[in-house]
Amino acid sequence: MFYLRYLLLAFGALLLEGTLLSRLPVAGARPDLALALAVYAGLFGGGRGGVAIGFLLGLLRGWSEPGWLGLETLLLSLTGFAAGVTSPMVNRSSPWVQALLIFLLLLAHDLVRSFWLHGFAPAPALLAWVGSAPMTALYTALLVPICVALFPRLWQRREAHELS
Repeated sequence: MFYLRYLLLAFGALLLEGTLLSRLPVAGARPDLALALAVYAGLFGGGRGGVAIGFLLGLLRGWSEPGWLGLETLLLSLTGFAAGVTSPMVNRSSPWVQALLIFLLLLAHDLVRSFWLHGFAPAPALLAWVGSAPMTALYTALLVPICVALFPRLWQRREAHELS
């Protein structure tokens, strides 16, 4: 049930990113729902769930942006794994913890991607990263936990239904 739920959420997140949210930038930044979903998959599904959903999201995103296919698959898998590793050590149901993890992991994701896209040249990579990553990370970290708080049934397991 976990993987089916996240599979549906993955398609929904990518659909929202490509349609509605691409038209609602804040200070030029757009939220990264795919990364946030990989974080949630890691938080609530452990390292294995985070890697699996991150890998799927990376593949789906890579098909829409072919230049990033392998890189995005790797980065989102690592993001999901990192969230899964921290899951037992944090209060994963806290929106503050969720927001902080999304913020930090998005900054790290975008830093690696920026270095890769700029041929590991420090100056242009850091300039590009500073110009876009912090605002995107902040926007995503504020928006997604609020949405998760509004729709808790999407994220939490319903043991009564799973046991029957």
